[in-house]
Amino acid sequence: MLIGVMSDTHDNLTNTRLAVAIFNNCNVSRVIHAGDFTSCFMFDALKDLKAEFSGIFGNNDFDLSRLDKEYRAKLHIQPYEFVIEQKRFVMIHEHFNITKLTQTGSYDFLIYGHTHKPKVEQIGRTVVLNPGETCGWLHSNPTVALLDTTTAETHFIKLA
Repeated sequence: MLIGVMSDTHDNLTNTRLAVAIFNNCNVSRVIHAGDFTSCFMFDALKDLKAEFSGIFGNNDFDLSRLDKEYRAKLHIQPYEFVIEQKRFVMIHEHFNITKLTQTGSYDFLIYGHTHKPKVEQIGRTVVLNPGETCGWLHSNPTVALLDTTTAETHFIKLA
């Protein structure tokens, strides 16, 4: 299954809409967001997404209390564990617990954000992926990722 992975949108509506268009054009089945939406209005930029969507709260997501009522967004507290096609995922925002989580051997994929830097690496049996920053505010290099859950291949896509 092809999934879209994004993080750290930080109120950049333009780049988030561009990411949605890319995910729709690639026919991803699911999109996951590793935190730091920042404001509720960011979910307006996701309304045209054709795939199932879920995400986690990041360290800058303070005022998202209206999400369930107004946007019906599926946001979870980290670490968020889930399964896609019998592959075990864990998603966190900050990178501080990567070693601890990968050492358990419990996960096929670990998704994280926070650093704003795209990275993919194999740690033990776990593919560890940071899609980079969707916003482009910190490094002027906005990216998202496509992840094939069958082959574990990852492709980073530049948004600008």
